[in-house]
Amino acid sequence: MKHIKLDQVEEKELYPGFIARIIHTKLQSISYVRCLKGAVLPPHKHAEEQVLNLLEGEMNVTVDGRTVHCKAGDVVHIPSNAVHTVTAITECLAIDLFAPQREAYIEYGTRTF
Repeated sequence: MKHIKLDQVEEKELYPGFIARIIHTKLQSISYVRCLKGAVLPPHKHAEEQVLNLLEGEMNVTVDGRTVHCKAGDVVHIPSNAVHTVTAITECLAIDLFAPQREAYIEYGTRTF
């Protein structure tokens, strides 16, 4: 077992306005993300499957051309290699789960293994 204090995990600004604390296990990456109001994550894709869990705020999430307006409590599944973008309508707090580990983020955060 490894115990981690999230507030001691270094923050990393992944894109302008998207600030994350990231934890990696052997099988997944977990990204705790603060999104600043008005921040836009440009269209992109990655091999890892993603599950976005919006805890606070409102955002628009577009996956493969389909946009949904999300509020706190909403969950969005983003399949592997799906083109997606996010626009923070308000300041937001989200947890992103990536499986397998998010390769582009592996150098950031804390590892549990």
